[in-house]
Amino acid sequence: MLKVGLVGGLILVGLVVSYWWWRQRAMVVSPTLSDRQQIQIEVGTQNLTVEVVHKPVSITRGLSGRSEIGADGMLFIFANEQATSFWMKEMQFDLDMVWLKDGRVVSVTAQVPAPLPTTSLTQLPLYPSPGVVDMVLEIPAGQAEKWQIVAGADLKFK
Repeated sequence: MLKVGLVGGLILVGLVVSYWWWRQRAMVVSPTLSDRQQIQIEVGTQNLTVEVVHKPVSITRGLSGRSEIGADGMLFIFANEQATSFWMKEMQFDLDMVWLKDGRVVSVTAQVPAPLPTTSLTQLPLYPSPGVVDMVLEIPAGQAEKWQIVAGADLKFK
């Protein structure tokens, strides 16, 4: 009986600590960064100016409908880690998608093509994350290779 109580107590403590850690991470984004704000980051050895999006409506819209990226890239920050998929709805230029978790590049999906303007929503391919991520950086196609952004590179906020 004592072992069951001890195990249950440890599980409860683990859940409380996990919840506290998750709330602290989620709170880091909202109070300090405005949605659509441009900030400086470093990925690997490359300094970039990126537009941050973290509100659901801005994440959904992303770069759709723009004729140019407007900065070096767009950084999508999720309140919670998640497996996610992106699509290229109304995109007018090709992209590299840099998938991040805990401030580190997990993977790069390179040379994602913009769809033809006549492509229906049901025909748009989905580009899934390689697992659970908490950020995605979209940059112009080919830049990940040019800037040597690879799995394992660190992302730092300036």
